[in-house]
Amino acid sequence: MVESGPLYVFMLYSVNYENRHADLGVITFGNQACAPGHYYGYAIRENNLMHYIHSGRGVFICSGRSFRLCAGQAFLIHPGIPTYYQADEAEPWEYSWVSFCGGMADSLISNAGFSFDEPVIDASRRGYGNRLFRAMDAYSRAGSDNTGIVGLLMCFFFEAAQAGVDSKTHQKAGYVDRIMQYVTAEYSHRISVSEIAASLNLDRSYMSDMFRRRTGVCLQDYIINFRLDKARNLLEETDLSIKDIAFSVGYQDQLGFSKIFRSRSGLSPTAFRAACKSAQSAALPQ
Repeated sequence: MVESGPLYVFMLYSVNYENRHADLGVITFGNQACAPGHYYGYAIRENNLMHYIHSGRGVFICSGRSFRLCAGQAFLIHPGIPTYYQADEAEPWEYSWVSFCGGMADSLISNAGFSFDEPVIDASRRGYGNRLFRAMDAYSRAGSDNTGIVGLLMCFFFEAAQAGVDSKTHQKAGYVDRIMQYVTAEYSHRISVSEIAASLNLDRSYMSDMFRRRTGVCLQDYIINFRLDKARNLLEETDLSIKDIAFSVGYQDQLGFSKIFRSRSGLSPTAFRAACKSAQSAALPQ
């Protein structure tokens, strides 16, 4: 285990947590404002160790992967995994760290978004990371028992889990918007669900299920309904032939277009156009 150079600020608070069989327990907590280039490791830890970066930058190396990190991010060191981390030369980081264990630790870690493959999360949303770790520091300086620190750590995990849910929800909403944009741009051509999935680099089944859950309609039906809405507008507002309208909304076969139009509208394209013209005539001043 190697640690470099002097620290600008280093505070370590021993919580003296004895019962390692509880749901969640804090073993030690600390805050560090590092000198430029200060490093620690390679080292193996006995317990889970999480760092939250308040300011500055640095690099974290774990399982052969290198992560360049900045303020608002948190990184987790799993027990038994060799790691190395170093402060940036120009903008050295300040971080708080907490060592913890307990029966709920693994599930809290997982729900927060940490894993062996992805040991870093963004904890900047609504500033909860900075706020909660600063509060832990205040509890420690005041000499309070570990109950407050454990509670704040639990709050951090809950906030991180919710931020992850919100992020995934936002990502899914973004995919739905892109799917709709694709249909709007390409509806007049021969498109398929598989082609849309390939354009977004998504699994076809996953994409279809996500779209249905977000919109309440399956993607194939959305495409059909979008095309038929365009067809109704053309039937009502233009004198294009049924064949040309079918082609304009992505149907190469007039008969197939007429069949699906009737099944969805209750009228054939010709009857629909006649009904529209009759309604327009009735609305004209006599």
